[in-house]
Amino acid sequence: MSSVFSVSAGEVFFVACLETRMARLYRLAVERETSTLTVLEALESPVASLESSALVEALRRMSRGFLDFKKSRILILTTACLATVVSVKSLIVREDSDRELDQAELENCFTQAIWQVFDRERAAAGIKMRISDLEVAVADARLLTTALDQHVVPNPIGFMAREVLFSFELVLSPKSFLRQLYEFISEEQLVFISDRGAIYSQFLERSLAKSLEFSLLYIDERSSDFYVNGFQDWRFLGEPDL
Repeated sequence: MSSVFSVSAGEVFFVACLETRMARLYRLAVERETSTLTVLEALESPVASLESSALVEALRRMSRGFLDFKKSRILILTTACLATVVSVKSLIVREDSDRELDQAELENCFTQAIWQVFDRERAAAGIKMRISDLEVAVADARLLTTALDQHVVPNPIGFMAREVLFSFELVLSPKSFLRQLYEFISEEQLVFISDRGAIYSQFLERSLAKSLEFSLLYIDERSSDFYVNGFQDWRFLGEPDL
């Protein structure tokens, strides 16, 4: 939500929800002062095929009705088969701990952290999304905090440290799905792609006492997902037999 509410007052953006047999497109406006989202228009299109290409094509058709679509920010929420969100930590040990961190090294360390997690998580993500691990790609990486030698530092540039610890969210998606999206949506437009269960978990986490844990069961006529949240560590547990 910080990405959404940091936009200019009155800016219009889109949320695309890709479900099992339905694509939905919402046109919204944001008001930062009151943290209010207003739905200006909503479209939906049933999809006969289970293929992601059919969902993306339905989204493409609906987007043609909005003149401002290609200039607006876009949020993509998907079923569990099209996105895996993992909340993780990754530790990078510096060889030259007496040298101050600069921007280039910090970015290089973060890239190393992303690929460490990707190598560790890609097999499980492939099973969840029902694809080969070779077809799994990084869709997005959202940095949460950076710690130097176990101390959180908002801006690590200029500090010396032996260990750099990154806490971040990594979004994994099928390569084919990302290619289809990028055929008509630019990477600059996409604020994020996310598994809907992870998004709902974040909203619930911010609404409940921090001492609580919860489970999330998403049910509709076409599909259902089950998640368990331990705060900053949600897990997809499968599709219940309804």
